[in-house]
Amino acid sequence: MWIDAPRKTWSAIFDARFALPLVLGLLILILLSVARPSPSPAAASGALLAPRSWRSFLSSWWIGAFLAVLGLIVAL
Repeated sequence: MWIDAPRKTWSAIFDARFALPLVLGLLILILLSVARPSPSPAAASGALLAPRSWRSFLSSWWIGAFLAVLGLIVAL
C-alpha cells in the first residue's frame, strides 16, 4: 500500500507504535485506580491489628487486572 506522506510523519507513526501500548496500559491502570469503592463503616471504626501481607493490600481482581495488562503489553 503506497501512501504519500512526509518522512517526518512516517517516522512519528513508526516511533509511536512501540510506546502506544505502554501508554494505553498506564492510562487504563490509572482509570481503574480512580474507581475505588468507599470503605465500609465497620472498617473505619478502629485499627486492625492483624499481620498484613502484600495480598491484604490488593484484591485478587486488581492482581488479575494488572497481570492481564502486563500480559497484553508483553504480547504486543
